[in-house]
Amino acid sequence: TVWSLEAGVRYVGYQYLEKANEHRLPDFGSVEMGGAVRLFDRLSAVLRVDNLLDRDYSDTGFFVDLNSLGLGTQERFSPGPGRSFTVSLTAD
Repeated sequence: TVWSLEAGVRYVGYQYLEKANEHRLPDFGSVEMGGAVRLFDRLSAVLRVDNLLDRDYSDTGFFVDLNSLGLGTQERFSPGPGRSFTVSLTAD
């Protein structure tokens, strides 16, 4: 039986939602882990976990201009995915 394990940290710096650079999307980081095992001579299994710590973050967004209503501009951030799992089996 052959095992392998991997871990990684992903960091994305802040970005702006529009060209005028007035609406900033915060930076974020996440931890990822994965492992693989050869089960039999020709069969392998892989498990991968993204956002292992289940951090809340936004990886995209937009803003709504409500100035005509006297409400200013409102930012809308789209939440990034929470903890997710991927499992795969491979037959050689």
